[in-house]
Amino acid sequence: MRDAAIAVLEKAGVRGAACVEFKMDPRNGVYQFMEFNSRTVIYNRLHRRCGLDFAAMAWAEAAGQPIGRPEPVRWPGVWVNLHADLLYSAVHGRREQLGWSEFSAPYRRPILEAVWSAADPAPFLSQCNHTLCRCLRAAFRWNRAPGLQPGSQLLETSLRRRF
Repeated sequence: MRDAAIAVLEKAGVRGAACVEFKMDPRNGVYQFMEFNSRTVIYNRLHRRCGLDFAAMAWAEAAGQPIGRPEPVRWPGVWVNLHADLLYSAVHGRREQLGWSEFSAPYRRPILEAVWSAADPAPFLSQCNHTLCRCLRAAFRWNRAPGLQPGSQLLETSLRRRF
C-alpha cells in the first residue's frame, strides 16, 4: 500500500505529508484508490504523541532545512473515539459479549480524544445527533420490512454496511 500511495502522490505532484485512502473491493479483494488529502492536521495531536510532528517537518522542508527522522515515543495512552466506541458497543456488544472490564480497559489509560472536547462539544454532539437520526430511520424501516427484524442476519448485514 505504501508504494501505491507514493505513486499516487507523485503522479499528482504532491510534496510533503499526505494521507492516501484505499478501500478493498469485497467482490474481488482488490484495493481501490479512494482519495488523498494533504491536510494531515486532523490527527496531529496523535502524531505528536507518537513522535511524529508533521507541522515541524513541513516547516523544515519549506525552510530548506533537513527533516529529522522521527523518534518513537513510549506514550502509554490510547486514541479514543468515544462516539464510535459507544456505537460499536451498542450494535455488536451482545454478540461479542464484551464485559465492562474489557470495554473500559482503554479508558483507564491516558486518553487522547478523537472528537470529544469539553471546551467544544459541538462536533461530538453533532455526530451523536446524526447517528440517532440514522438509527430512527432504520427503526422505522424495521417496522415496515419483515426481513429486518432485530436479531436477523439481514439486519446485521445491513448494520455492518451502514456503520
